[in-house]
This record gives sequence, C-alpha cells and structure tokens, in this order.
Amino acid sequence: MESNLTEKDSLKLITEMIKAAKGNANQSFFHIILWGWVISIISIAQFIMIRYTELGHISSSVWLLTIPFGIFSFVYGYREGKKEKVRTFIDSIYAWIWVAFIISLILVLVISFRNVMSITPLVLVIAGFATFLSGQVIKFKPLIWGGIAFWAWSLVAFGLQNELNLIINAVAIVTGYLIPGYMLKNKLSKHAI
Repeated sequence: MESNLTEKDSLKLITEMIKAAKGNANQSFFHIILWGWVISIISIAQFIMIRYTELGHISSSVWLLTIPFGIFSFVYGYREGKKEKVRTFIDSIYAWIWVAFIISLILVLVISFRNVMSITPLVLVIAGFATFLSGQVIKFKPLIWGGIAFWAWSLVAFGLQNELNLIINAVAIVTGYLIPGYMLKNKLSKHAI
C-alpha cells in the first residue's frame, strides 16, 4: 500500500503525535505529585499521632484519607484520558504498570495485616519497581533514580521499628515521587520531553 503523504505532511503528523503524547504525560506528573503529597503527609501525621498524642491506638485510621484521594485520582485520570487525542502503546504500558502496582499494593496490605508485619519495606519495594519501570518507559532518568531511591529506603526501613518506618516512608516518597514528579512537571512545562 502506497502512502500519499508528502515529507512535509509526514513531519507534521509525527509532530502532532509527539505533542499529543506529551499531553498524555501530564497525567504522569499529576498523579506522582498528588500521591507524593498525600502519602508523605499521612505518614508524618500517623507518626505524630503515635509518638506525641494519645491517639496512637487509632493512628492507622488516618490512612482512610487515601480513599477520597483515590476516587479523585481515578476520576481525574478517567476525565483526562477521555481528552487524549492519541493513546500510544507507551501510554498503555505506563497505565498497566500502575494497575499492577495497585494490585500488588492491595495484596501486600492483606498479607502483612494477616501476618502482623511492617508493610513499609514491602510497599517501598513495589513502589520502586513501578517507579523505575515508569521512568524507563517514558525515558525520564529522575523517575528511574526515584525507583532506585525507593529500593534503598526499603532496606533502611527493613531494620527499623514500625513507627520510624513512617518517617522513612515520607522521606522515600519525597525522593522517589515528589522530586522526580516536580522535575517531570518542569520538563513538560518547558516542552522539552
């Protein structure tokens, strides 16, 4: 089958597809930054509740705040996904990485609660996996390094008490999500990706 596109038309089509793919990447930094703030703030709040208040026995209930943020994140992602003009193979892979992360996270939560163990090291390992792969897929080195940071922090968390793991979790989120997320946002705003 022969193409009737001129060189100029081909270049224009490729440029438009790249612009559309850049627009799709905006969701990436939004979710990374949103969840970076939510998880780090909740981790610190639970630590403060355990260490400095009489609410330590109900401190884990602060994690219920992730439910409305999860709903908001899903609705935002769904609406933004509807606006996408082009859905690339990379977009699909990226999305499935995070679906796999959520499934793994739920399984880790169920397994660790049943076995009464610290979940922080395990969650940081799977967050590192998803972040590292995401960085590879979108070819963004700060996310790759963010994934590696999660893995390193998981080793630190493994040897600490449960409540100190909350501080490690917050620091890991800052280094693994927030710093790379803001760097991605900055890069996209300059149209350099």
